[in-house]
Amino acid sequence: MIELESDSPEAKSAPGPTSVCMKTMGIGGAGCNILSRLNPLSPGVEFVAISTSRQDLERCKVRKRLQLGESVTGGWGTGGDPEMGRRIVLEEKDRVREVLKGTDLLFLVCGLGKGTGTGISPVIAQLAKEMGILTLGLVVLPFHFEGEKRGNQAENALAQLEETLSSLLVVPNDILLEDPDKTGSLEAELVKVDRVFGEAIQAVGDLLLYPGLISLDFADIRGFFRKKGRIQI
Repeated sequence: MIELESDSPEAKSAPGPTSVCMKTMGIGGAGCNILSRLNPLSPGVEFVAISTSRQDLERCKVRKRLQLGESVTGGWGTGGDPEMGRRIVLEEKDRVREVLKGTDLLFLVCGLGKGTGTGISPVIAQLAKEMGILTLGLVVLPFHFEGEKRGNQAENALAQLEETLSSLLVVPNDILLEDPDKTGSLEAELVKVDRVFGEAIQAVGDLLLYPGLISLDFADIRGFFRKKGRIQI
């Protein structure tokens, strides 16, 4: 079982006097992959990976990792079944609450369409809301060629997230196929999605860590993002 490890260095080295606890949580295979490819952009933001797949977590290059549903899946993931993911997180929600404890601002990163991200993310978003955590979603939608089933599962989960999250940045993977400047591999194109998410996380985090000429506190950030709805690229 992969449990939470010791505090990450980026969480310990926040440069400013802010008392706001900020976390970026990657959920499922896509969420873990995105966290791995993101460099620690803002030293005051702690990264946490959550998955039902042991392999996802072993490959994820962040220090804090939590495996869910090992007794159900054997560590092999949900097999693309969102309902299984939902049941797992509901049974282990106390472990998730422990991860969320003390968090003021949460960036929830996931891909929708398969099992873990699709089934678990809406439940974690609801838990965070119940705990009074300002939660911003950064979500990837599946390619059209992944099939109608995944597309429908993604849209259902997206609707649930929209009901719960304060704000939601949505990137359909299909935009990568339409990129006129596409010159490299699909892996290279996926890095562009990471860059969008990374810049969003850094921009919000830096407003609190480096207020500069614009003096903002967490109440200002919370007020700005309260039910801003979906931002789709």
